[in-house]
Amino acid sequence: MKSLVAGWFSFDEVVATVGDLLARDALCRWLARAGSPTRVANAPLVGGGVDWRARSNLRAATG
Repeated sequence: MKSLVAGWFSFDEVVATVGDLLARDALCRWLARAGSPTRVANAPLVGGGVDWRARSNLRAATG
């Protein structure tokens, strides 16, 4: 089952901090080591990604 990683970096109206982006990257690494495929919900300003509102199995990362 794929996990969707979301956090402040997923919202259009919010500016993500460096800590938010580092937390996102750390969570993606942990999930990869655990053998869990991931997708990331980045806001367009951060690089785009999948829409977090239409997904289940959400993993939130905060920095």
